[in-house]
Amino acid sequence: MKILGLSSTLNGHSFNCGILRNAQKRWLPLGSSFTVSDLTSLPLYNPAYFNLPTLPIPVRKFYNEVRMCDAIVFASTEYPLR
Repeated sequence: MKILGLSSTLNGHSFNCGILRNAQKRWLPLGSSFTVSDLTSLPLYNPAYFNLPTLPIPVRKFYNEVRMCDAIVFASTEYPLR
């Protein structure tokens, strides 16, 4: 099983990224791989990309990572309602 980890922040020292790194080391089912995707190179959303002959390289790389995985783990911050 190929597992892809996605963090809700680009800060590599965040708690969310730490959870994903910990999952890589400790929560991995036998025979599985766990990759944490680096989202820092992804450009901001731009609908004009869809008019280009090919998508930018970082977008194609991320697309292939998602397409090739069997599961995605999201590490996202939860903010309490006040």
